[in-house]
Amino acid sequence: MARTGQGLGPTEIAGSKTYEADGYRLRFYPDLGNPERQDSEFYWMPDDLYLERGDDPETGDFAFRFSRFAGEDPESGQVDGGLLTFTLAGTLPPKAVEAAQQQLYREFVGHKKPPYWGILKGAGAVFSPMTFQFSHTTLSNVFPRGPNTLREDPWFWQLQGADTGSISATTGRSYRALFGHHLTQVLYRAVREGSSSIVVNRTVGVEFTAPVRELRIKGQWRDVSEELVEMVGADGRLTIAELRRCLTRLTQRKRLTVEFTLDGSVPDKEEAATYLRDHSDALVARFAKLARQAVLDPTVPRPAALTSDADGPATPWGRTWKVVSTMPQQPSIDHVTSRPYTYSSHFTLSTSFESAFAEMRKDPDFERKYVVTTYLSDWSHCLRRVFRPVIAWDNPAVEYVAVQCGYPNENGVLDWQGRTFPRSGSGDKAGVWVYEVRQKHPGEVDNPPAGWESDRTFVRRSIHLVDSTTVTDRFCVVHNEVNHIEVDPEPHGTLFDTIAIDVSTMMARHLDVVPIYLDRTLDESETVDLTMEVTDPSGTPLKKPTATFRWTASDQDTPRRWILFPAERDFVPCFRYRATLRTRGATRVGPWIHTRGNGALPVLVPDP
Repeated sequence: MARTGQGLGPTEIAGSKTYEADGYRLRFYPDLGNPERQDSEFYWMPDDLYLERGDDPETGDFAFRFSRFAGEDPESGQVDGGLLTFTLAGTLPPKAVEAAQQQLYREFVGHKKPPYWGILKGAGAVFSPMTFQFSHTTLSNVFPRGPNTLREDPWFWQLQGADTGSISATTGRSYRALFGHHLTQVLYRAVREGSSSIVVNRTVGVEFTAPVRELRIKGQWRDVSEELVEMVGADGRLTIAELRRCLTRLTQRKRLTVEFTLDGSVPDKEEAATYLRDHSDALVARFAKLARQAVLDPTVPRPAALTSDADGPATPWGRTWKVVSTMPQQPSIDHVTSRPYTYSSHFTLSTSFESAFAEMRKDPDFERKYVVTTYLSDWSHCLRRVFRPVIAWDNPAVEYVAVQCGYPNENGVLDWQGRTFPRSGSGDKAGVWVYEVRQKHPGEVDNPPAGWESDRTFVRRSIHLVDSTTVTDRFCVVHNEVNHIEVDPEPHGTLFDTIAIDVSTMMARHLDVVPIYLDRTLDESETVDLTMEVTDPSGTPLKKPTATFRWTASDQDTPRRWILFPAERDFVPCFRYRATLRTRGATRVGPWIHTRGNGALPVLVPDP
């Protein structure tokens, strides 16, 4: 986590404080080291969701646009839907941020209590924006409804973000959403008339530091596996909520023992231990990380349009997992973690943007800037496809994505048109490509391609990758085993009868471990070397490139990243890693730890 001060990191052991200034709410957390420092340090983040306002965060135009497709198509019936683009603000008005910080300072200056919040009289205070390990955004508490399309499902919607990985609380984030008929009407009334509402939910992940001197977890993986099987839902998957309930049952049934040893500076150790164990993610985060190595498998992504995660996993450990089908290879759990103790936690912010919509409606250019309606009756005998890239443009392995759309001529030969979306764009600025062609009657085409109907077009999507050597550095290792990946099958790709079609790197199976960070803080005498190897699901190393990283005290706040695009289409993202700690002439080599899936990786550093 990048910091402007010299703190140990935010802690939630003392709770949080929220202040409002000029209509903006900010949430603050204290630094774990505040009781032992002259100048206290605090971390802040927006406590609500706000729309970006262009170049001026106070009076600029809102970064919001809703395109509504309305009307009746005489051949296929009602097909109206919508395309929404918006940006959640990162940059808040500087005056509001400073005013909220001053409120906190005035409340606690000259007081030693409550612990962690007190500011010595005459001392200063350092304020740093928090860093999110991930963010995940949904609308109206509903998730996309599988592989359905705008035409098949009136409640259909998809939401995708512009980038992935850790971001600062001051960084904006752009999204696009596709809607079916019903949600289009709901959103139209919410924005245009103010007579309805739609809720945006954003779950963010934060790394907290706890005053834990030692955590010990002991038990049997067989017992854990049996409890997890009982928690599995109808779809065979587990969420972090089920993992939390499983952990509670294991400890209540004394099938798992958990012991916290807290730092001597903690005022009420028993109360703090209860909070960390039962009311925070301090324990379940560590338990989930251990379970990934022994009894859990990630769910396999579908090579189709993205229909689940908006711009990252719903938690730092992934959205859902499955219990491994075989008994655990590791029989027992005897895990010890020493200080400093960090863990990933997540919480959700929600808003309906009602005040922003009300301000938009006052704008005389409302219809031109924010809500645009296109009537499908104007599209008679014209097929249109709207292609959009759903790309993490911070992914250095990708050079561009491409799409081709084909429609047969009178002789049945496909005429192709194409478009590339280069890496030089950003997720929001890369735009969309609209393909148009006159719809033929079936009798107009001789020898049509197999499966073709007059309202269908052929689509071929591809992902084009860079030369790995040009983007690999000490913080990011990229291994591209192929130059490009064809998403759709040969020879003609996939037939589509839908208007909106995505092309995304997530349609190809690959490994993307980010952010990679240490689970403890290094001092000036320590370095950590990390070796990572691709494995099969059983943990056997494969003959693929390895990744190595080094951390020192001066660069430990910079997360690492490992990306591998394999040649195999059935690739399963599994790997193992081993950390080596070097300090004051001594070397400690940790064990090989096998894990699965993409996303965040807190590296277990050996004890000195």
